[in-house]
Amino acid sequence: MKQRLITGTCYVVVLIAFFLLKAYLPAPWGVLSFDALLYAFSLIGAYEMIRALGDRLTRRKR
Repeated sequence: MKQRLITGTCYVVVLIAFFLLKAYLPAPWGVLSFDALLYAFSLIGAYEMIRALGDRLTRRKR
């Protein structure tokens, strides 16, 4: 439970930080930083799904 609370808190802090960067940085840099955050979260999510599914992705059904 403690690990989950720490991870969730870090997640929220990172989201708020990148949202503030988007709001206060000049036009192209703020948008790009927020887009980079979304891209990184997408990559991490895809990696976790691949790890969770494991062998089921490569095994063929007959």
